[in-house]
Order: sequence, then C-alpha cells, then structure tokens
Amino acid sequence: MNAALAWWKSKTAREQRLLAGAVAAVLLVVIWQFVLNPVLSYRAEARRNYASAVELMDEIQSGAREAAELRRNAAAAPSRPEGPVRALVTGAAREMGLTVSRTQPGEGGALTLWLEDADPALLYRWLARVERDLGVPVEQVTLRKNEGRATVRANVLIREGGA
Repeated sequence: MNAALAWWKSKTAREQRLLAGAVAAVLLVVIWQFVLNPVLSYRAEARRNYASAVELMDEIQSGAREAAELRRNAAAAPSRPEGPVRALVTGAAREMGLTVSRTQPGEGGALTLWLEDADPALLYRWLARVERDLGVPVEQVTLRKNEGRATVRANVLIREGGA
C-alpha cells in the first residue's frame, strides 16, 4: 500500500487528475456492465417470460376446455350397437343402398368386404358411418373405377376387435 501511495505522490497534479478520471470512467463502465445492465436485462427478460407464460397458460386452459367438451360429448354419444360386427357393417351398407357382394374373415379379427358396384359418395358416407357410429376402424380401402359407369369396386378391410 505504501508503494502505491508513493507512486501516486510521484505523479504531477495533472497526471493525478487524468488517472482519477480514468479510474472513474473504468468504475462507471464496470458498474454499468456488471450491475445495472444485468438488472435491467433481467427485468426485461422477466417481462417477456411472463407474457410467454400467460400465453401458454391461455392455450393450456383452452385445450383443457376443449378436452372437457370432447369428454362430455363422448359420454353423451350413443354407445356402439350390440351384435356381430359383420352383421352391423353389412346392415349399415344395406341401409345406405350399398350391396356387399362378399365378406371374408381374416386373421386377428380382420374382416374384408367386397362391394362391386358402389356409388363413391355413398361408399364414403358408409365408411364414415362404420368408423363414427359403429366404432369399427377401417384399416384399408382399395377402389377401382368401373369402366363406363360412375361407380367403383371396393375392397374394405376392417378390424373386428378394434372397437
């Protein structure tokens, strides 16, 4: 400490003022860089994080309301009709004016249905009804256009145990 004081006293008054100014400038930069700037940045970042959290919370609450609505609708939805899936599916096709020409059971509860002369619009509505109302998943549909007619031949694979 004595060496530093001796060094200071060895400087002229002008040099001492310049050194004091330089030290003050360095102190201001250090205070700004390592104290004030982090505090101000932290506050700004905290505001951004808060706004982001509020937005996320709104999305989560909206999703929760939607999920609750879906649960209520599912509970109020009619249950799947009773009976063999084959009879339910072919009966639904008959009700809609479609003719199932052949059915073939497969492994693991699979059931393949053939429709030879189906109106495509009716076929799509029937497929939607099979999944929605009967709760039977349609796994695969193969369509072939019938030559010279506005109908299709369809192969439909459903899974009986999927409901």
